[in-house]
Amino acid sequence: MDVAFERLKTIIGDDLESAYQEVANVHIDLVNGPRDFSIRVFEMPDGKYFSELSHYYWGPNQGGPYISSRTETGNTIQEVVESELRKLRTYYDDKDPAGKVAWQKGYRLDEFVDAYGHDLTREEAQQRHSSK
Repeated sequence: MDVAFERLKTIIGDDLESAYQEVANVHIDLVNGPRDFSIRVFEMPDGKYFSELSHYYWGPNQGGPYISSRTETGNTIQEVVESELRKLRTYYDDKDPAGKVAWQKGYRLDEFVDAYGHDLTREEAQQRHSSK
């Protein structure tokens, strides 16, 4: 889901979520990633699919977590999962030092975890990037 969907959901409420059926939750094992990292896939009324990530990567060379403004849609579950993985690989580097990595929990702007799954505040996540 994109940010516009999340904003619309806050205006309309949770009834918007029921318009889309979750059809898959694909768990992905990542080095320096949260243990519960996954790609959720939803089916739209027209039979196409879209996806969202459970966490967004904030590596040492980024000013903030990378959240794409583009919602990936496709004709198959595999197509949208592969598309999400391609986007993730744009910034994610498994060689980044674990102490410099943070993951934003979905679209929750103030909830983060470190590479070991420990909760972080936004300030703690920012400090990881400002410390040398």
